[in-house]
Amino acid sequence: MKNNIACLLILVFVLASGCNKNDPSENAARLRVKITGTTSSTSTKFNINLLSVEINAVDSADRAADNWMTTEFKGGTYNLFEFSNGSSKQIVDEYASPKIVKQVRLKFGSDNSITSDTTINLTIPEEYKDGFVFDTDIKLQPYVIGSIMLDFDVLQSVFVKDNNYYFLPHVRVYDETFGGKFKGTVTPAQMPSLVKIKLDNDSVFSIPSNGSFLFSGLKPGIWKIHVIPDSLRLYKDTVFTDTIFDGKTTILNIPLRVVK
Repeated sequence: MKNNIACLLILVFVLASGCNKNDPSENAARLRVKITGTTSSTSTKFNINLLSVEINAVDSADRAADNWMTTEFKGGTYNLFEFSNGSSKQIVDEYASPKIVKQVRLKFGSDNSITSDTTINLTIPEEYKDGFVFDTDIKLQPYVIGSIMLDFDVLQSVFVKDNNYYFLPHVRVYDETFGGKFKGTVTPAQMPSLVKIKLDNDSVFSIPSNGSFLFSGLKPGIWKIHVIPDSLRLYKDTVFTDTIFDGKTTILNIPLRVVK
């Protein structure tokens, strides 16, 4: 009887060890990748044909990044205007080794376009056929969800030369769980406006939707806010500063100044 119990305990231990050995979550981080973007006052669609998402990660901050890993993302075409001002689309959710992500590489297909009255196809320059690389510094920790946000600045992602339209994605890559936020409104809401914020060399744009806007993943500091109304004959530019704190949301209510 004792021998049978001993054998049973050994069998349970072996099975448990085998399960742990094959468990992808063992000591792993949870990697999630999302996309978001700005809207446009003149266009209705900005379609991107994203083929793959790769990350370049290292074990420690003082090592050079040269360890590319392809995520499980299967590709897709997305209208970035559907994911703006606080809305986003999750495209990756998988386990990953606890490392520091130093770069993200995005590879696009040929089906990229922008639509206003007509649809204009966007060409990717030949030198970027293998993808666009964006620097970042995001730490993936064991048993912690690391949420990487790919924030597309549509206003700076289209380049026109010799009547040809090129897609050169301008993407801010940040850890969604860190940094601060600006959340606010511009009134009157029916007046289209551009909101630009700047700190040192970081500039981020947003076109409010029904007067509302949101900036996320901002580093702490005193930011310059510049609101540019669509009609400078009716309203003046508004320029001021406000502070971002780590992990906090700063509320901005901005009334446009009437031209007298």
